[in-house]
Amino acid sequence: MPRSGVPLGAVIGETTVIRYLPAPQPLTLALLGALLAPPGAAAQPPTSDLVLPTLEVEDDTTSSPYAGKQTLDASYIANQPAGNGDIGSLLKINPAVQYDNGQLSSFTPGEISPAEVSINGAAFYQNNFSIDGIGMNNGIDPAADPSPYRLYSGPGSSQAFALDTRLLGELTVLDSNISAAWGGFTGGVIDATTRKPSRQARSEISTQMSRSSWTRYHVNEAQRESHANASSWGDGQPEFEKTTWRATTEGWLSDDLGVLASYSRKRSTIPTMFYSSHLVEQFGTEKREQTRAIDNLFVKAVWEANERIELQASLMYAPQEDSYYRSNIVDSQIDISNGGLQANLQLDWRTDWGQIDQQLGLTGNEQSRHGHSDDYYAWIRSDSKDWGTGNSSLQGEYGQVEQEQRSAQYKLDVRWDPIATGSVLHRLSAGAQLGRDHFDYTRLTESSIYVTPKRTSTCTNAAGITDTTTCALGTTHSTLNANNGWAGQFFTARTRYAAGAFDFTTLSAALYVEDDMRIGDVSLRGGLRVERDDYMSQTTLAPRLAASWDVDGDGSRLLQAGVNRYYGRSVARWRLQESINRLRYNGERRTTLNDAWTVGTQAPADNVFNQLDIAYDDELMLGFSQRFDAATLGLKFINRLGRDQVIQAAGRAIGELSTDTSHLAAGYTTWTNDGRSHNQIWSLTADGRQPLRWAGTTTVWQAALDWTDQKYASPSYEDDAAGNLYYDSDHVQYLGQLLHRNQLPATNYTRPWTARLTSTTAIPRWDLAITNFLRYRAGYRDIGKTGEQVEVDGVIADVYDRRDFSATFNWDVRISWEKALAGQQAAFVNLDIFNLLDRENVTSLGAQDIPQYETGRSFWVELGYRF
Repeated sequence: MPRSGVPLGAVIGETTVIRYLPAPQPLTLALLGALLAPPGAAAQPPTSDLVLPTLEVEDDTTSSPYAGKQTLDASYIANQPAGNGDIGSLLKINPAVQYDNGQLSSFTPGEISPAEVSINGAAFYQNNFSIDGIGMNNGIDPAADPSPYRLYSGPGSSQAFALDTRLLGELTVLDSNISAAWGGFTGGVIDATTRKPSRQARSEISTQMSRSSWTRYHVNEAQRESHANASSWGDGQPEFEKTTWRATTEGWLSDDLGVLASYSRKRSTIPTMFYSSHLVEQFGTEKREQTRAIDNLFVKAVWEANERIELQASLMYAPQEDSYYRSNIVDSQIDISNGGLQANLQLDWRTDWGQIDQQLGLTGNEQSRHGHSDDYYAWIRSDSKDWGTGNSSLQGEYGQVEQEQRSAQYKLDVRWDPIATGSVLHRLSAGAQLGRDHFDYTRLTESSIYVTPKRTSTCTNAAGITDTTTCALGTTHSTLNANNGWAGQFFTARTRYAAGAFDFTTLSAALYVEDDMRIGDVSLRGGLRVERDDYMSQTTLAPRLAASWDVDGDGSRLLQAGVNRYYGRSVARWRLQESINRLRYNGERRTTLNDAWTVGTQAPADNVFNQLDIAYDDELMLGFSQRFDAATLGLKFINRLGRDQVIQAAGRAIGELSTDTSHLAAGYTTWTNDGRSHNQIWSLTADGRQPLRWAGTTTVWQAALDWTDQKYASPSYEDDAAGNLYYDSDHVQYLGQLLHRNQLPATNYTRPWTARLTSTTAIPRWDLAITNFLRYRAGYRDIGKTGEQVEVDGVIADVYDRRDFSATFNWDVRISWEKALAGQQAAFVNLDIFNLLDRENVTSLGAQDIPQYETGRSFWVELGYRF
């Protein structure tokens, strides 16, 4: 497994590489005074002298000077406060990355799903996540409503798999001046490279835990009672226990064949009330246990056939299953299934003239919803259905819906050795990508919603058949006299959802070519990426141009610039949604138990899909970096213009009314390309080049500061209500200015500015490594309608205003302690402390404008053994 270590931050051309000297990995609760020491790194089995490797800047054949790439190596990853151990949470040091306001909410500390991130203001679902270069993007419905209670589908994530970060050799983020070798994003690229097997045979086991009793909650006074008695999703998680088990073994079976096998098991149990919070005092404190589960089974083999050829093969099984309940309803368990399986084969061939890399990836993932009951019943409360809180007792769920994505990807990358033509040195590269994606939606079983019960004294019909599902004996109890005192009841009306399936397949292809030229002290990289798919039947051309001037000729001072276009990805939901509502049959009835159910009226489609343009971002980038003896400073400006972004709106809102409401509902929605965005990001980074030594300790550090000006942004494709507002009123008044509605800034994934500092301190004489991560974020801003209207130059405009909340500060700490034992054995402990100062940080406004807060101080503890 990755070990702790001392980070050596270095700007290497366009790449910020955060490296750590291998060090005592684990953690302990020691010495608050040590927390305040200059953060730094640890050592391998402790010795009297801690020797740091010499920092070297990579030579011109392996580096690039264009700025926009940050690489976190395994030691950096191992040293950071881990929490849920997901990729998104590791990226807090990157100034281009912003997070969902609710990521750290006091209402959701029991969740274990990966954190969502936005890069340079783009939609969180428009990043390209990959494992070893093969995409792991959820193309089904990544921006789905997060509620698990939807009839037709379940919530998802931008990442198809919740990958455990202990598997990583390095994590690379590309946020600007991105090579033409990459496509399928308008935000950035997040490439997770899994570790190769260690040359020394070794194994490791560990367990990690956090729980509600180790967590401080910050909840507004008006919500404390309802939070303490939380019941359904979204009410809060006043109790939870999270555990992670990991086991890894690795080594080389021969001189040329290495194998790594790893398994991690993450679980969270969240007890919540059966009855709604306001009913607990009256009806009791019966509880049900929600659960969250993520498994990662990973096997990787590396075959070094000879000095020129290396073959890597990996297999990952990473399912995620989350279980929920509805309050006051029996038999209401819902399982939300995500994740799946990925296989990857990679062949790297070093030729006499360059490098040829080929990859083949097969992926299967889902975004499914499995109700433990196929049907939903609205009974009158009775002796046999006695759990109701009013006149009704509710039971059941809405059946099983599976959404699946099956993908095959092939990648070819060719890089030629440098070629000189006169005074110009060329590094040529080219490549191709082929993809096939199959999406399907299946309602596995017929599902009905039963209503309108009727009096009966028997559940057996004239044919002698007893109805045990839609009929129940037992005296009814209702405040409505007409429904009170029945001997039994049976249902006479239902809405039925038929079993059914529909699917589609898309084929895609991409070609790119790039020439990275060096002319004296000037570097210029020009590239072009061409993409085509038959989903939208669009061919896109994405030019990429980056330049750098080495002012002093020694790499110490660089001026950088770039002009680039990035095209995003399309989502299967836009097409699948069109057919879903046609599975519904309305108004099915029967009069007596002897009658068969009538066949209802098939519901009209409530969504229309038309082929769309592909969303894109145009980027202008300017940068400057200066290398000093102690640190490297980098200043960067990014201007992003987003166009053709997909939003959802009602047909009436865009002036396209349904002409046949029996086939297309009057209130149908559709998708348009009218979304736009404009973001400007300034960032300042500082990377310590030489470790700081003091009193026998060694410290390394990195800092980053960003200013983000989000001029305007479009809503998510999921948010049809916000989409309708795009068209219902063209103008608004905001902060005294008359604006088009699509010029309003967003309130999520955006903080005006953020300062970050991370450091790791090694204390060899105590076998300790202490990491501090400090983050100061400008306050949350809420933008909303005041309910007033004004007339400006003859234009009637809704008035919008802004409310600013105080800034937020987080100090997270990891304390690692490791004790070497006999041979290569070692025991280790890690202690993570999040929000060390227990700050009350506002994240957003909830219902009735009640402020929502981040979780307070919380602890994670990990115990492990390496042998």
